[in-house]
Amino acid sequence: MSSMLENEADLGIKPDFGVKSHDIGHRKKIGAFYTPLSVSTALSNWGIRLPTDLVLEPCFGGCTFLEAAVARLRGLGNTTPEANLYGCDIDPLAFSYLRTRVKPATIAGHFFQQDFLDYSPGQCSAGKMDLVIGNPPYIRHSNFSAKQKETAAQTINAAGVSLHGKANLWAYFVVHALQFLKPGGRLALVLPGSFLYADYSAAIRQLIRSKFERVMAFTLAERLFLTEGTEETTVILLAEGFGKLALSDRVMVQCLESTKELTSLMDNWPVDINVQEVAYPGHGLVPADVGKLHQSLASLPDMHSLSDLASVRIGLVTGDTPYFVKSRSEWRRHKIENCHLKYIMPLSQYVSGIAISLDDCRHHTKDDVRCMALWTPSAPRNKLLVEYLSTYPKDKKDKNSTFRRRPIWHQFRDAHGTPDAFFVFMTDLGPRIILNSAEVNSTNSMYRVYFHDEVTTTQMKLIALSMYTTFTQLAAEIIGHPRGSGALKLEPSSALKLTLFLPKNRSLTDINVAFNMVNERLRQGDAAGARLCADAFLFNDAELAAALPVLHSGLQTVRSRRIR
Repeated sequence: MSSMLENEADLGIKPDFGVKSHDIGHRKKIGAFYTPLSVSTALSNWGIRLPTDLVLEPCFGGCTFLEAAVARLRGLGNTTPEANLYGCDIDPLAFSYLRTRVKPATIAGHFFQQDFLDYSPGQCSAGKMDLVIGNPPYIRHSNFSAKQKETAAQTINAAGVSLHGKANLWAYFVVHALQFLKPGGRLALVLPGSFLYADYSAAIRQLIRSKFERVMAFTLAERLFLTEGTEETTVILLAEGFGKLALSDRVMVQCLESTKELTSLMDNWPVDINVQEVAYPGHGLVPADVGKLHQSLASLPDMHSLSDLASVRIGLVTGDTPYFVKSRSEWRRHKIENCHLKYIMPLSQYVSGIAISLDDCRHHTKDDVRCMALWTPSAPRNKLLVEYLSTYPKDKKDKNSTFRRRPIWHQFRDAHGTPDAFFVFMTDLGPRIILNSAEVNSTNSMYRVYFHDEVTTTQMKLIALSMYTTFTQLAAEIIGHPRGSGALKLEPSSALKLTLFLPKNRSLTDINVAFNMVNERLRQGDAAGARLCADAFLFNDAELAAALPVLHSGLQTVRSRRIR
């Protein structure tokens, strides 16, 4: 592969920074999320320490890291800093940015238009690097091209690393980056929050920990890429002393509130690696002391995981919810009769309590909430129904993988039956269990809960109450995944791990009173009041009551970091 810029006569083309060149859809397709210059500058100032340092940016995209590196090298006294830079990128448009940020005369043979996983250290004319810096692309494994799958497999085989089949492209970039570092070299990367919690990331963390003298990861509460269309939170990974004996057997994790705090920390480097870890293992937003207290309380008597009590399944998968679920008035405009419609749980914002009743269903229908699902027979004969189904574009139907798996494309019922309850799995205010008094079903906007046969109705109420306590809400923050939008998401497997306090000495009458009180508070929009009611009812023994102030403060801290 020859250099993209080598032997070019005219490198002064002005790039088009408009939507047509680098819109969000294009950047998502190639996994590129451009890093703010303030962050690029902080990482460059940390990683570049001598005017002779060589720097590699494996996917330079918008070139903010290269721009920051030029400024840093020049500030250290290098009069031709561009000559110390190397990199590659698959996107031709990235080279338009490059031409405006790096002197053309000094970069011939330094930058290549190719996939970094195909890029070899031998292509760097100066040899190994002092610093690899950048923001690797975020692309799901399922979206890899055949070529990417092949090179990704070669990358981990060469490194002797075993990665889960669902590993994101950034993980392979991190592994490959190590091949370019000289002894004592440094790594400064902007990574997604999944670096700290994804199953496949454990192998990456272990590899990094074994290769460097010092490793630190900083979770940023500030959302860097929300306007770029990504839901990921951000982790800054700093590793120095490549090939040297590690000072610690763990990756130190700290939560920083903002890029300003990150810049201040970089300016005062090195930090003391022997200080007490300030973030609990996981996504890095939970204070360590709070997480450890929660862990100790989880072993007390009468603590149960949700998996001891129930199974959790995703809701019905429609394949195209706007087509199959509408409001009553919308169906009337399509002239679909009521006999072909069935109530289905609307979005959780319309069900604010911890129970759904027939009265709620009637109100939703009357208020024209989108809660009426198309419920078709196997062989529709009704003329208007047949006409409506015929409006679905054939090419779109043929491409829909969900439809292709069904015997009848327009039927999305399944064999699991009516659930006992619903689980709100993505929300800014934490999870809820909603008891299904109305005996209805839901789409996959909620999970469905099926309690074990031995769980009584009263125990179901106690479980719903316990789910809303500070203790279990904090458990959700520890186990769940914060999204870039500020919401917390729990996978079904994570929901089953939630710990619930279910004391045996609460009477049926007291449980009903507390249940109704919490349900009413939630329906009134008083989420904090509902949680305090649940706490007061369940956590009145000495040890749990004494821990509540710390748990409450910890929950407020992690939510303030998550919801920005």
